[in-house]
Amino acid sequence: MEVEGARNSIATLEDLVNEGTQVTICLRYSAEHWELLLPRVDSGGIVRFPEKDRYKSATTDTSTTSKYYSLSGRQMKIAVKGLMLTVTLGTTYPDGSVEVVSGAEGFLLKTLSSTLNFTFQAFLPKDQLWGNLLPDGSVTGIIGMVARREAHVAISALAMSESREKVTDFAWIFQNYPSLLISRSPKEKNKALSALSPFQLKVWLFLIVSVLSMGPFVYTISYLVNRYLTYDAQNDIQWYAFNMFRIIVNQGIFIRERSWPIRAILSFYLIFCIVFSVDFKRLEKYVIGILAFLTD
Repeated sequence: MEVEGARNSIATLEDLVNEGTQVTICLRYSAEHWELLLPRVDSGGIVRFPEKDRYKSATTDTSTTSKYYSLSGRQMKIAVKGLMLTVTLGTTYPDGSVEVVSGAEGFLLKTLSSTLNFTFQAFLPKDQLWGNLLPDGSVTGIIGMVARREAHVAISALAMSESREKVTDFAWIFQNYPSLLISRSPKEKNKALSALSPFQLKVWLFLIVSVLSMGPFVYTISYLVNRYLTYDAQNDIQWYAFNMFRIIVNQGIFIRERSWPIRAILSFYLIFCIVFSVDFKRLEKYVIGILAFLTD
């Protein structure tokens, strides 16, 4: 746009442009001299092209972000629908507005208000609905308040849908967790002992003691049985200890006994080993993963 006649054109444009319209005016004085005029909405809701938001060609910093950190004390109309932990509402005032007391999005609205320098009034929808686009073209709820420009923004736990996006724009999605379980972060364990982590220390100690003691114990019982009940000749202690170890690692047993005391002891020991092997197989993949990590 040439400078001549631009002033009147800008004044006319300010009367025609609605909020939300993206307009940038470029005033050209010459090939090397020009100005950019960016729109701002004043505290009364009127679109203006203020002098302070003009950028000359000689200016090196053309960032517009800092220009919009303040809304100049403008009053915003907010459409709300109360929801526990999201937006908690309080007193209803004579003008129809309602007090925003607390809630995740209520605190967010108050923080934005103080940071961006604006005030707000919250209003409930007359139909008390979240809102949607109806087949006849009308829009209900807080979505309808925004679509009809009765409110600038709607806040609540709104779900995005295709029909709602036809009449409104949604902000960035964020997740609100009203309740969280927080625990202390785990410390890194000694890698040299990671292979023992499937069971507690007392379980490993009990297992080691049982394996080491079962061989001598069965040998002692076998010795007494063969001495007083005259069964077959007993095996030596190394043979019993070796077979007790074979049982715990699920490799079977080579002991052949006819005496009922030895068979009873071996039966209980076999049941113990079966229970242990079932639990160990359940953790087998975990143990293999630990060993693979240690050898990586």
